[in-house]
Amino acid sequence: MIKKGFVLLFGLMMCVQSAWAVFTVKTVPNPHTVNAKDYVCNPDALISRQTKTKINDICVSLHEKTGVELVFVLLGDIGEADAFYFSQNLFNTWGIGDKKTNTGMLVFLAAQSHDVQLRTGGGLEGIMTDAVCSDIVYDIIIPLMREGKTDKAMMETAEAIQAQLLSTAAQAELLLGYRPQKSHEGAFNFLSFICLLVMLIVTWKYRRQPVCPHCAKRGSYKHNKVVEEPTTMSAGRGEKHYHCKCCGHEWIVPFTIASIAVSSAAAGGAAYGSRSSWRGGGSSGGSFGGGRSFGGGAGGKW
Repeated sequence: MIKKGFVLLFGLMMCVQSAWAVFTVKTVPNPHTVNAKDYVCNPDALISRQTKTKINDICVSLHEKTGVELVFVLLGDIGEADAFYFSQNLFNTWGIGDKKTNTGMLVFLAAQSHDVQLRTGGGLEGIMTDAVCSDIVYDIIIPLMREGKTDKAMMETAEAIQAQLLSTAAQAELLLGYRPQKSHEGAFNFLSFICLLVMLIVTWKYRRQPVCPHCAKRGSYKHNKVVEEPTTMSAGRGEKHYHCKCCGHEWIVPFTIASIAVSSAAAGGAAYGSRSSWRGGGSSGGSFGGGRSFGGGAGGKW
């Protein structure tokens, strides 16, 4: 009886999975072109409407307080595509984050292949470091996804990112709320700011080290290797090679090298700000600011 129940449950799961459409970067629905305050793409209903609303509220609040554009893209199936390159290309196609500050972040989930990727814009790599992103992936997302708790995994991810971006160190780096002060107030705030920067620098080297997937400890050597040189027509590919100082484990993290820019006019056509980039975008929608990711973040499978 138990065996028959398991077979039936497995069959139902396969039916649900087969019902998912296979997405490409071009066909992922862009919620921000329809509603300028919608930061969550959930076409396959992987999370509930209530959870989606709560996560979106966090994204809206973060943008208002910090200027960071945090986007969640939760898909059922991306076919045979590599999740790292898929999320990287999606980030840069949409142009998540402001073009000047480049403070965008993408939380990407592909349920069929059990992939999760956190991608950061260049302006957030000092705050949402590879190590911080790795902690979120391996301490929050993967354990909860293995238990089938997608709503909780995504909610706690949003809350963890929010806590990190609203921390004192992050506010110092993002220079939040700076206003000219009176001379004595300005001198005091300047010293406070210097102290915060010193604290940030002291912890920066340690926090930049990723968590070893084998022994879960920090501390590793890293060197970058270019696999494919970028051209004016396409992005290049590279690899971050890590060697754990504690247990000797070695692992590789791929990253994308930005294509060689020809002119601002040529590059402008690929920005996420173009509403025509999504079939179905409405005239009342908004757009992101044209930010780019250069491979920062972390990813894994559950």
